[in-house]
Amino acid sequence: MTRAVLNKIVVYQQDNGFMTFREAVYDAEGNLVAMGATPAFPRGLSLDDMQADLDEFMAALDRQVICEEDIDVDEDVVLENFDIDGELAN
Repeated sequence: MTRAVLNKIVVYQQDNGFMTFREAVYDAEGNLVAMGATPAFPRGLSLDDMQADLDEFMAALDRQVICEEDIDVDEDVVLENFDIDGELAN
């Protein structure tokens, strides 16, 4: 099993040309192993947090654009049936 080690913000381009920012996870070899299904947005608990997040979004503009046509999507995942035992951490 390859351990996912690096989270990054990337630019994702849909087949229709529309672009959004997405959160992506890469393994130790630099292969994309997971990507957020919905657009990412800056967030934080302070202005410094927001600035750091915006810097990461700006860095994404210099990274390779991930095109919808170039990735495989696992259509078998059904989130509605996803159960979590116990309480979620805050």
